[in-house]
Amino acid sequence: MDEADRAGGLRVREAATAADLGRALALRAQVFRGGGADADRHDPACRHFLIEDGAGGGLAACWRMRHFPAGAAVLDAYAAGFYDLSALAGAGIASVEMGRLAIAPGAPVAEVARLVLAAGTAVVTGCGAALVFGCVSVPGSDPAPLAGALRRHGAAPAAGRAWAPGAKARERLAIAAAPLPEGPGTAAGLPPLLRTYLALGARVGDHVVADRDLGTVHVFVGLEVGEVPAARARVLRALAAEALPLRGTAAGQVDGGPVPG
Repeated sequence: MDEADRAGGLRVREAATAADLGRALALRAQVFRGGGADADRHDPACRHFLIEDGAGGGLAACWRMRHFPAGAAVLDAYAAGFYDLSALAGAGIASVEMGRLAIAPGAPVAEVARLVLAAGTAVVTGCGAALVFGCVSVPGSDPAPLAGALRRHGAAPAAGRAWAPGAKARERLAIAAAPLPEGPGTAAGLPPLLRTYLALGARVGDHVVADRDLGTVHVFVGLEVGEVPAARARVLRALAAEALPLRGTAAGQVDGGPVPG
């Protein structure tokens, strides 16, 4: 998408060149690795998006998305390295994985979240996917604070849904077993984008995983497109309509060629 939105001084677009992808990888390295390389085997199969300052062009955020048709292909998702996605593979629905969201220090998180939703809605609509999923993470090594915050919030569980993830990672903590955090506020301890997903009707897996590689803890989040409340769906469609059409239709394809890896 070209200059999809300029509100708040930011714009979102899809990576179109090797230089674009390099900028995204550099920000990911800064946010997730303390400057170390963050490229992985999933990058060539994904579509990558940049949120830039409309005036100076500085990179405020980036993330990647990958479309999976119904079936076993989803077992190659990034999330499948931490969660058992066999139920999703057998659910007979197309899906889109969102991940590796990196936000530059000092970037306006609320505006970034709005543009992520705008571009994400455009991608999901174009793919005809029924489910959006991914690992939502926070820095740290102890799953208890995030699990406790989710328990206090009363986040809707994925249990019972046809796509519900199973346990796979060795280091995990059941949300039901997590100690409740002290202090007021059901949303305390939840990252802003996760709060937004939950408000849209997203459901979470029943446990939080420790990711020693990235130094984060994360939870599986799934949002069924058909479960988004009607009023919020209208807002999302309006956000997506502000964006220009995305270039490319298949995961990893931009302007008819593969995203450089």
